Amino acid sequence: MIIKKPILYTSLIVLIAFIIGLLNAHQLPIYKTTILLSPLLLYIDAYLYFIFTNKYEAGKLRKYITAIIIYVLSASLSIFLLALFYGFTNWSPIFNHLIFTAISISYIPKLFVFSILMILLLVDLLIFKRHIIRTRINRILGITFIVLFTMMLFGSLRTAYNIKINHKVIIVSKLPEPLNGLKIVHISDLHLGSWISVDPIKNLVEKINNLNPDLVFITGDIVNFHTDEIDRFAKILPEIRARYGVYSILGNHDYGEYLSWGNDIEKEANIRRLINTKESFGWCVLMNESYELEINGEEIIIAGVENWGKKSRFPKKGDIDKAIEGIDTTKTILLLSHDPSYWDEIISTQHRYVDVTFSGHTHGMQIGINNNTSLAKLFFKQSGGLYQLNSSHKCNFLFNQI
Repeated sequence: MIIKKPILYTSLIVLIAFIIGLLNAHQLPIYKTTILLSPLLLYIDAYLYFIFTNKYEAGKLRKYITAIIIYVLSASLSIFLLALFYGFTNWSPIFNHLIFTAISISYIPKLFVFSILMILLLVDLLIFKRHIIRTRINRILGITFIVLFTMMLFGSLRTAYNIKINHKVIIVSKLPEPLNGLKIVHISDLHLGSWISVDPIKNLVEKINNLNPDLVFITGDIVNFHTDEIDRFAKILPEIRARYGVYSILGNHDYGEYLSWGNDIEKEANIRRLINTKESFGWCVLMNESYELEINGEEIIIAGVENWGKKSRFPKKGDIDKAIEGIDTTKTILLLSHDPSYWDEIISTQHRYVDVTFSGHTHGMQIGINNNTSLAKLFFKQSGGLYQLNSSHKCNFLFNQI
């Protein structure tokens, strides 16, 4: 049998600890519930080490290499778990980013390999009632882990800095003739705390300005945890230029929901400082509000709702009725909404007069070769790109920023 008694006992202890933690999760701030995963992740490390070494009497060199791959990478998890309860948000954003990156590129490949092994184990136990030797399969899985790890490492170090411009033409039937060719640059989910250097954001601003946009829309999640993350970029972001203005909303990360605050006053002060900072850049921040913009003697409406997520763990603050209160809905309405599920659940069903909704949030769930193969496809109907309600409607588009 593949499960020896020590492994079985460890499994039971991990399971009990996990259940106890789960029952008490409501007492923890959202970001601290991550600690509930630690027994499972540490068990995965021990199990993979057992499979790829002891089970097949591996030599010392193979044991050392396996230990380095599995346990040294896992040190990042230990540091992170300690940081959760010792003010990690006061640490350097660069250090925090490195920790998150190390955890991601280490454990996502491990979880994939571990899942395959568990499926094979169940087949052995339920069908064959014994362990079928699969040395080759384990070797293939070991190679798969290395390939996935290498791809994610490359993506973290290189691809994240590869800024691409996607051009989309949207035909809006209600758009006044003098406004044909209106150029909008849409960006989202900058997560400024994740950038080791400010240079990629400088590059982004330069690319935006080179496009000579009429409007720039920034649809939320400009920080990860705290408004302080924006300070390093306070001289760069105001350089974004648009003929008729830069418009911004808040995303789920911008509300400080992932931190433990001393009281609601501190939390609200953090949100207010973020809004004030954006406004000091010259941006128009829309909090369930709309703005009537006159261009060439014609008016269009730019509306923005606060974050609204279909999943309960995200704040539901978006209110389109409040945002367009008193607005002539026969005019062209461009809506900023961080989470695309708001379009899917609310706009496309109850407010079809909204011409185009701009959203973000999904960003491929950080994993994918392109938009069509990203993990976001598993959780969001609209995970990146241009969508239309149906062919009979000439309006009601969604553009979800990849």
